[in-house]
Amino acid sequence: MVDKSLWNQISRLNPLAKRNKAANKVTAVGLQKSMSSEQLMGFTCYDYNATAYEVSNPADLSKLTDMPSWATVRWINVEGAHVPTIRGLGEKYAIDKTAIEDILHVPDRAKVVVYEKLKAVLVAAKMIMLDAENPSADSEKEQVCMYVAGNVLLTFQDGKPGDVWDPVRRSIERANSRVRSGDVGFLFYALLDAVSDACFPVVDQLGAFLEDIEMTMMDNPTGRLNKQAHQAKRELKLIRRIMWPMQEVIRKLNNMEIPGADAQTFSLNSTSNRNYLQDVSETLRHLIEMIDTYVETAESLAALWQEKLSSKMNKVMYVLTVVSAVFIPLTFIAGVYGMNFVDIPELRWELGYMYVWLLFVGIAAFVLGLFWHAGIFESDRVKEE
Repeated sequence: MVDKSLWNQISRLNPLAKRNKAANKVTAVGLQKSMSSEQLMGFTCYDYNATAYEVSNPADLSKLTDMPSWATVRWINVEGAHVPTIRGLGEKYAIDKTAIEDILHVPDRAKVVVYEKLKAVLVAAKMIMLDAENPSADSEKEQVCMYVAGNVLLTFQDGKPGDVWDPVRRSIERANSRVRSGDVGFLFYALLDAVSDACFPVVDQLGAFLEDIEMTMMDNPTGRLNKQAHQAKRELKLIRRIMWPMQEVIRKLNNMEIPGADAQTFSLNSTSNRNYLQDVSETLRHLIEMIDTYVETAESLAALWQEKLSSKMNKVMYVLTVVSAVFIPLTFIAGVYGMNFVDIPELRWELGYMYVWLLFVGIAAFVLGLFWHAGIFESDRVKEE
């Protein structure tokens, strides 16, 4: 049987099923989506170097202090599209106005924008989250923007609870970890890598569900299983549609050249960070290959369902054919002696009724014997052996 809890968890991945009719009217392909929350859901600031770190949660922008002199990297994470906070950060860190608009109205498709004069980069992406420890929690797809300039990284989330960056946070808390020892460019790429890695549990869950469907479908192919396989395929294609543009983002970042910017003034250009970016690119490539494999599996399940359905129909036709072959000659005989002629000699036989039944049984046995000799009654298992 298909694991219902597994399907319930996977079904939450579909954002179309969670929107009401009014939201469906607003959402359309190609339109930009505004961040869903207009409140400041969270505001966290990380300042660190290789040996020390400091975490603060300012109540608002006015409580945000300047970056300490000992820190080499500052990461500010804002949850919720709180316009005053976002615009205030834009003024404080000289963020381009077009970047502010992208942050407030996150593009549906992942993209990267390079601001050469400011020596800054903006990346818009989408996080796909699946909480394996809490099956009852909803799985979400969350829009996120990342803006890096100098040694400061700003990230903006649309306000949904949770994200995929906890491993990076734990790394910041560990002394001499790769993140703590790295610069802001390494942190930027580490966050991108976390976004990519977070897709694997979701895709693995869908793959396990498809394998479960396949095992069940071999014994009991039903329309419900075929529908669930189709829904899983649709989810896989949705994830692929989300992550495919990320490959272009990584390629542009890898080929990015800013005049007058070296590894010291613009850490995204450093060789070590670009080598790490290659790992992110390989992760995305592997993810896309996995998705393609599972999509093919889902399509093969649809073909399997059609094959099983045809096999069932053939068995029904087979039974009807055998029954018809047995009863057609019997019907012919009954029709002959049921004719309304005055003189039919057999009708006056004393044992005529018994003779007819013996003839019926004999003909049926003869027809069934022919079928048996032809091997029609052999089971599929015997034939395979």
